Amino acid sequence: MVTTGPDLGRAAPAAAPTAGGGRRISFVLTPVANCRRGGALVYLGAALVAVLTQIDPSPGLQGWCLEVGFGPCDRAPIGKLFADFETAIGWIESVSLETAPK
Repeated sequence: MVTTGPDLGRAAPAAAPTAGGGRRISFVLTPVANCRRGGALVYLGAALVAVLTQIDPSPGLQGWCLEVGFGPCDRAPIGKLFADFETAIGWIESVSLETAPK
């Protein structure tokens, strides 16, 4: 089952994962204008690394989409799809760890 993501309009909890040199991944959820979908601005420390939007629920297509990535997330194709919000954040954490200075 695909989740619809966390509640819109709230920031990440204090227990957000860390990645890339111990910097925290955080996100701000926001509604998308004129839609029932949600969006999320995802940060690594103070740097914006991804903009995600929720896919309009329809038969066979649900989840979240990477609209644009920056820094460690810029190598993914625009439109990369994730089954749910948690999977998208996990992917961002993974690529952030891969590109972190050693």
